[in-house]
Amino acid sequence: MSKDDYLKQQLKESFLIIDSCLKCYYQNDNHMYKPLAGQLRILFCDSRGKNDNSLLPRVFPQITLNILEPIDWSDNQSSSLKLLQNSEGSNRISSMPLEIKQYKNGLAIADLIPAKNEKQVDIPTWVNQHLTHYPTSLTIKDVIRNLADKGGGAHVDSNLSAQQRYMNQMTLVGRSFGEMFIIAMSKLAQRIGENIFEYEGVKIPTELTSEEHMSYKLDLIAHQDYSDALIRNSR
Repeated sequence: MSKDDYLKQQLKESFLIIDSCLKCYYQNDNHMYKPLAGQLRILFCDSRGKNDNSLLPRVFPQITLNILEPIDWSDNQSSSLKLLQNSEGSNRISSMPLEIKQYKNGLAIADLIPAKNEKQVDIPTWVNQHLTHYPTSLTIKDVIRNLADKGGGAHVDSNLSAQQRYMNQMTLVGRSFGEMFIIAMSKLAQRIGENIFEYEGVKIPTELTSEEHMSYKLDLIAHQDYSDALIRNSR
């Protein structure tokens, strides 16, 4: 087997592992987000020393992905939060490019929200997009590497950074921010694998998706001065 064939086989197996983990997750085995984080690291943001060693761009360097919807700041209301304050109120709502859905059996999943302009970038650029600036800045790469390297994906670190503490906080569906981020990225990875290797991956059971369920964006509240500073720095 040539080196190229070997790497392509490893790539296929990584996508199949993601598919298997998602199948377990859809059966409410919530802990499966941890091995998913390890596979996402292999695919998107692995490194050897100071050099990028990510498997997906090594095998298919031409692949590009849609950029995410920009982080949005609102003065009063988003899909899941509403600020009750007077006209001089100093808080703002930060909406992340992530949509969460929760079904009647308790299953919670998430999806990344692509930008409407459908602009595409290479994978090294894509993983450096910000998912949130508050209460600490997190890129896609930050989430994957923190959970894979320190949060149980491959290693466990008892000295929690500010990023890890934030990702351990609970969302409205009772699952952590980090878990929801990883599930959203894993679903995207699954679609990439389906397109490359032409297979049909596991899906959420139709008996759940056909029923009424909760759906909202992931939002947080920040002080105006803080949000204004973040907006200026992100331009």
